[in-house]
Amino acid sequence: MPQPLTPEEKGRQILDAFANFNTKAGEGLLPGSISAYFENNRLDQQDILPGLEYAGEQEWIENGPNNFILLTANGYTQRP
Repeated sequence: MPQPLTPEEKGRQILDAFANFNTKAGEGLLPGSISAYFENNRLDQQDILPGLEYAGEQEWIENGPNNFILLTANGYTQRP
């Protein structure tokens, strides 16, 4: 049985989604894009919310207008 992911690993999965879409600092994704990334990569959808929370606490992402989740400059430097 696989070990549960740490909060940091979940947060890094969020950064992986931004990298997948070639998102630059200041640009954003809609939650549905992140969900689709998780689904397409067979990642656990249950990890999205804790991943977003961790990424937000690290200031890798922030809430943007119109429900967008924005990648910060700090988050851009942390993505793969």
